[in-house]
Amino acid sequence: MKRRKSKLLGGMVVAIVLLASLSTYGQDEKPAATVSRFSLGAGLGIPFGVIGLSCEMNPILGSGPDKIAKYFSLNLGLGVAVAGVGYSLGFRFYPLGRDRAWAPKASIMYGVVAVVDWKEIVRGFSVGAGVVRRLRKKLSLDADLIFIINHFGFDYIDWDSIGRLKVSLGVRWNLD
Repeated sequence: MKRRKSKLLGGMVVAIVLLASLSTYGQDEKPAATVSRFSLGAGLGIPFGVIGLSCEMNPILGSGPDKIAKYFSLNLGLGVAVAGVGYSLGFRFYPLGRDRAWAPKASIMYGVVAVVDWKEIVRGFSVGAGVVRRLRKKLSLDADLIFIINHFGFDYIDWDSIGRLKVSLGVRWNLD
């Protein structure tokens, strides 16, 4: 079982490295002209409700001269978590702003964090660090490394077999 987990973790690390090493040919790190207020994504992981959709939004952005708004967003995910409906609600902070070709981010989320024995959903808080890689004006790749902080109602969980460290990968479309 440990060998299988190490292969899975190795595969996830390789996926993140490949995502991070995508060519930046023709793009610089200057901020884009505008920051998207709404984006819709599809992917795997806690921000997507395990397997599903994610909406990232900043309703404050564009409503006035507030320059701080480009650093924050809300995230809502809804999907399938094998044993039922998966969901997440979170807050994201972009230290360099959301208007970069490579936008690092930090997240805190509440929602479905694990599934036990393919039949029970575990809810709790998690924190994550990741990057959004803008490929085009409307298309981005989204990756996170997420740590589960706590869970509710499942004191018997063997975290060694489930793991507290999760990876999230997805594609995001900017809607405005």
